[in-house]
Amino acid sequence: MKFSLKELLLSLTRKVLTRIFPVLLFWSAESVFAQTILNGSFETNLAGADQVNLTNAAFNSMVTNLVAFGTYGDMDLISSATYCGGPPNGSWYVALTGAGTDAFSMKLSSPLNAGTQYTLNFADHGCGAPYSIGPCPVQIGISTTSATFGTLVYTAPLPAPGMWVNRSATFTAPVSGQFITVQLSGGGLSNWTQVDNFVLVPTPLPIELLSFTAQLEDNHTNINWETATEINNDHFEIERSGDAQNFTSIEQLPGSGTTTISHSYSIKDFSVPEGIVYYRLKQVDFDGKYTYSEKIAIDNTKTKSLSFFVSFAGSSSLLISLSGTFESEYFRLTIYSMSGQIVYSNSFYSNNLSEIRLDKPLTGIYSLELATSTNAVRKLFAVLE
Repeated sequence: MKFSLKELLLSLTRKVLTRIFPVLLFWSAESVFAQTILNGSFETNLAGADQVNLTNAAFNSMVTNLVAFGTYGDMDLISSATYCGGPPNGSWYVALTGAGTDAFSMKLSSPLNAGTQYTLNFADHGCGAPYSIGPCPVQIGISTTSATFGTLVYTAPLPAPGMWVNRSATFTAPVSGQFITVQLSGGGLSNWTQVDNFVLVPTPLPIELLSFTAQLEDNHTNINWETATEINNDHFEIERSGDAQNFTSIEQLPGSGTTTISHSYSIKDFSVPEGIVYYRLKQVDFDGKYTYSEKIAIDNTKTKSLSFFVSFAGSSSLLISLSGTFESEYFRLTIYSMSGQIVYSNSFYSNNLSEIRLDKPLTGIYSLELATSTNAVRKLFAVLE
């Protein structure tokens, strides 16, 4: 992958600022800042010279992180100026024929975020006689697998004959795909187009999130967030989940449109379910496009209190009275001797835990333990003759 000096300086500046002023961005470390095309200029390959009319299998064995899957398989990996001129820069370019007879995918370092906007830059080149009857437009797709075209997101204009033209394709990811795919629109085996320099670049952040927190307080959760900037921000939706996978919107707040002034937002969730609860923000643009924040979690696990009182109806029958905040559940009753040996153990449903008949009479001092899946209480008691 090639970067311009400007892109490298911007990347370095952002890394330095992030270390000094930790800003939580709406795109995580798995976002476009980590999403790069692993071999978008085709420089990583095993070819020592021009390779023309390669089968899919031959191409795939020769080029790293690219997969050819066209219906015919006639791929070309070219370095010299023999075929209509050399590459625009670097040492290699790829040429393919029309109508899906040739197609290939380029692997990303991590999957795209569905619903997020991206920009793809690349160059195409048209070549005529004697090698071709003419070029065809380049089509770009997004796929979750390496050997299918996936969803079409961009069709370029017809390539210019005899010259390289830089293209810029802005699209919204239809799926969380990890492969950018390339084929030609129309034509056939006699049509030929060359491509090179595929680079995925970040688009402007819809918002910069300074903070996003959730704090449990008594019977509700306080959810707060602050933005540094916003671009075309129509509204926020606050979503909640019990498993960090399936989220439900619980409230919506209007955004601040486009602004470079920081804004603070907050809501209270008075319907917090028990257990670990996850929250995230869904930021929605005026045109309906949206992005998600990182997930944050709070622990609303209820602490169950348990206590009991033991009395005896004779030396072989225990009377147990339970108290505390617990639902109907199973208890494990264990009686230990003073030497630590188990003299009795059994499980009971709480509704039936009242009078317990022992296997044999007891005499002396013992320890009785009542335990649930989340709590355990032990008491000493004495059985007198």
